[in-house]
Amino acid sequence: MTDLLNGKICVVTGGSRGIGRAIALTLARNGACVTVNYWNSRQAAEEVVHEIEQMGGQSIIVHANVVSIKGANRLIDTTLVHFGRLDVLINNVGPFFMKTVADTSFEEWQSMLDGNLNSGFYCTKFALPIMREQKSGHIIFIGAPKSNTTRARQNTCAYGIAKTGVVLLAKTLVREEGGNGIRANVVNPGFIDTGSMTEEDRRRTHEQIAVGRAGKPDDIAGAVLFLLSPQGNYCNGSVIDVDGGLWL
Repeated sequence: MTDLLNGKICVVTGGSRGIGRAIALTLARNGACVTVNYWNSRQAAEEVVHEIEQMGGQSIIVHANVVSIKGANRLIDTTLVHFGRLDVLINNVGPFFMKTVADTSFEEWQSMLDGNLNSGFYCTKFALPIMREQKSGHIIFIGAPKSNTTRARQNTCAYGIAKTGVVLLAKTLVREEGGNGIRANVVNPGFIDTGSMTEEDRRRTHEQIAVGRAGKPDDIAGAVLFLLSPQGNYCNGSVIDVDGGLWL
């Protein structure tokens, strides 16, 4: 472990698996105390916390559905009660599916907006008063490939709109909260192999990426760590593409 983050209190939504898990473990390895949020997989969340404790770190689990206002409130409030402050919020939750506009149901449309955009707004809304009082805080959103552009892509309309909204939300926070010592940034993952890719998926993906491979969750965690480190402290309103040269 290092003391790079020196006891900072960090919340990671969707921190039990995939990118969220990698972020939670990376933050803990660098001295942060981590709240691991989950909704469906308690065993996976417990494994993350156990691994953090094994390395000598501090971590808690919060079972909360952050696509709801009540769940987001519970997550932030539980963290504040346990740790006494909140330094970093990682808005990582983000469901995904591929369908045309015509085939997307009303319920699916709403679930994409709730999961990818509204969840980040809700958690941020509850975190802001704490960070304002502290006069410090950092909010990082996990976006999507090239979500800082308005390029249309087939079969991902709801997801693309939600993630583009995330970028605008982050940049608006920079404008509104900079005077309160609060920063906001976005990390855009490319195609990340969290263990569910088939060999055919990998082959097609590799053909589109300049470095010739899909990303790993640790690649995204590394970008988050950079933003939180002293080397990244002048990044504010930044959108960092971590995609291996996808769609150049």
